[in-house]
This record gives sequence, C-alpha cells and structure tokens, in this order.
Amino acid sequence: MFFALFALSCGGKGASRFRGHWQGVEAQGTVKGGDPRAANDFATSMDLVVRSRDLTLSYRTKNLEKVTVSSAYRVVRDEGDRISVEAELDKGENSQFEFPTENSLLWSATDTSKIRFERVLD
Repeated sequence: MFFALFALSCGGKGASRFRGHWQGVEAQGTVKGGDPRAANDFATSMDLVVRSRDLTLSYRTKNLEKVTVSSAYRVVRDEGDRISVEAELDKGENSQFEFPTENSLLWSATDTSKIRFERVLD
C-alpha cells in the first residue's frame, strides 16, 4: 500500500511539482476503526523523497521502528493540481495526490482520509 502512494517518471506540471523532499505534517479526515492521534503520529513520522524516476518513503511503526521503502514509479494521470501515480511494487494500484499550494501535498490514503505533507526546503 505504501508504494501505491508513489509513481512518477516524466510528466507535466503536477509530475514536476511532485519531485522533491516532503515531510508528513498531519492526518486529515476519518480514520476507519483507528485512533486519530495514532494516525497523526504515523503521518508526522513520514518522510518522502521523490526523484525523477524513483521515490523513498520512511516512516515509524507504532513500536517506533523505522521503516524505509523505495520503488521506481510513473505518473498514470497528470491534471496539474492532481496526479495519479503507480509504483513499480504496487502494480495495478494507483494513489491520488493533490497540490493545494506550491509547497503542500495531500495524499488520499483512503476514501475518507488524507495525509498532508509540506515541502522540505533543503
């Protein structure tokens, strides 16, 4: 599921905006059967680095173990302020992202929840 969060190679405006270093800042919406505080802790532990052909996601589990996953990705659909991506390890499963501002990113984690990321200005 985490790799479904990513998928990008070359593309239009949305694809180029997706590249960079992103830090999770909050969980939004309804967390199905979950604790909103735990969802927020998980979201704020997320660190996403997107390059032209690959991405890396790091996060902490509820036991505070650090997990890092990487994958090649591609853009399936680019609508400027919204993109749909597919990661190589999650073939057939697309993830939706929105760009509410130049430096923020919303990942539609489920039908009822999103994770907000802010761009890290290195």
